[in-house]
Amino acid sequence: MPRAVGAFEVKTQFSRIIEDVETGGADSIITKRGRPVAQITPLKQEKEMTHAEAIAGLIEIRTS
Repeated sequence: MPRAVGAFEVKTQFSRIIEDVETGGADSIITKRGRPVAQITPLKQEKEMTHAEAIAGLIEIRTS
């Protein structure tokens, strides 16, 4: 469930809120005077490719 965060708290604690979104994986809803106005959502991280996977992909491209 998204966490509601007031605009003033976002202004004063932005780094901590971003860290919470990144590590906790949950959305944060930014409110202004109790009304939701924006949402901070973690990005989906793509899996990094290993060297072997990259080489295999290149070989597949060259042979097709």
